[in-house]
Formats: sequence, C-alpha cells, structure tokens
Amino acid sequence: MNWTALSVGAAVVGLVWNAYEARRATRHQVFTEYTRRYQEIMLPIPTAVFSSDFDLDRLDLADREAVLRALRAYFDMCSEELHLERGKKLDQKVWKYWQEGILDLLKFPAFRQAWGYMVRFGVSSGSGLVS
Repeated sequence: MNWTALSVGAAVVGLVWNAYEARRATRHQVFTEYTRRYQEIMLPIPTAVFSSDFDLDRLDLADREAVLRALRAYFDMCSEELHLERGKKLDQKVWKYWQEGILDLLKFPAFRQAWGYMVRFGVSSGSGLVS
C-alpha cells in the first residue's frame, strides 16, 4: 500500500471538507447578520406604513423624515443583498426568500412612495434593485 498517496488523498479530502464547511458557516453568518439588521430597521417603523392607504405626504416633516430614513436604510440593505447575490455570495434559496420579501414590501404604497423620493432626490440611483 502506498501510504504517501493515501496521506495526500486524505489531506485533499480534509481541505475540501474544510472549505465547504467554511463557506456554509459564512453564508449562515451573512443570513443571521442581515436578519438582525432587517429587524433593527423595521422595528421602529410605524405599523401604519404597512397599510394600503398610507401616504408619506400626510405626515408632518419630522415624522416623514424619520420614516424615510428608516426606509432608506432598508433600501440600502436590499441593495447590499442584491450585490451579494450578483457576486454569487448567497445561497439561491436565501436570495429567493429575500427577493420575495422585498417584492412583498414594495406592494405597500409607502415603500413605493419612499423609493420614488430616493430616486427623485438623488439619494439612490436604484442600483438595479427596482425597475
């Protein structure tokens, strides 16, 4: 038996396994971090934002700016997620889950209206996130 070849083979298998586990752990860490950020961004947003008749323009200036700041943070995070997906840094199941969530939130008028503010006032170029 060739012990050298067996040792080299075992080392290669070990390296491949370690690379696989490191990638899996990194992807889990990314998912966990973005989940934490999502919760941090969404918790302070008034629940009225999630109604079908919400209108940012009916808020006083201070409240509107607070909501827009939070939604800008959300859109920035979504843009980062898109960047991770385009760079093949995400599991496709995770991206599909996030993408569905983004599209669901864009059904609410407040999110579409806030996106319009961002693009109109040059706060966001869109980065391919919403067309």
